[in-house]
This record gives sequence, C-alpha cells and structure tokens, in this order.
Amino acid sequence: MRAASVRAPHPDLWKNVDLAQYQARWGGEVAADKLTGYLKPATFTLYQHGKPDRLILEQRLRPDANREIEELEAFWDETEEAAWQGKQPNDSVPPLLAYTDLMATTDSRNLETARMIYARLFGQR
Repeated sequence: MRAASVRAPHPDLWKNVDLAQYQARWGGEVAADKLTGYLKPATFTLYQHGKPDRLILEQRLRPDANREIEELEAFWDETEEAAWQGKQPNDSVPPLLAYTDLMATTDSRNLETARMIYARLFGQR
C-alpha cells in the first residue's frame, strides 16, 4: 500500500478542496467530523485511487515527516463507491472505515468520536 506524509499550505484544505476530481476520499478525523460535527480534525487521512501527483501539485502539498496529511492508496474498487452515495458525505469514506481509522489511534477524542459513529451504525455503544 502506498503511503505519503504531506502538509497543506493552509489548515483548512479539507474544507475547501473538491476531492472527487482527484478520485480521493477523506478518512479518519475529517470523515468523523463530517459524520458527527463533533470532532475538529487535527490530522488528516486521505484515501486516493491512482497516483497522488495531480492532487499534490495542484493543492501545493509538501512532504512532511510529521504526517499532517497521510495519503493512502484506496483499497476498494471505485465502482463500489456508487453504493455509498447518500450514506455519508460525498467526499468521505464509509462510516465503518472512518470508525476504524479513529480506533487505530490512541487519541481519547478520536476514541470518543469513534464510539459515537459506532452507536450510529449499530445502535449501541
């Protein structure tokens, strides 16, 4: 799986970029915020089909070992995305993947938000 760590020229990139044109979707904290309105993203996970060159160039992203934005290769088939439409924000991964991204951290605010997503998905805590 391809992974890159980059930084955006401004902190609100996630609010202003149209990821559909790059065949990309937000995961992790951004997807969680879009799903719940509860979590202010501090780190960004981006899943993308194909090479990220155009996104990196056009959005002026720069390499950064601190991983402000973690760019990952999308592992699902693009045709599967049609089944997600209407179930989450258009530029985000499905809620279960956002939940998984959050649970993979040790950040208490992420874990709390993950529990909210889980309750929404499965009707329990």
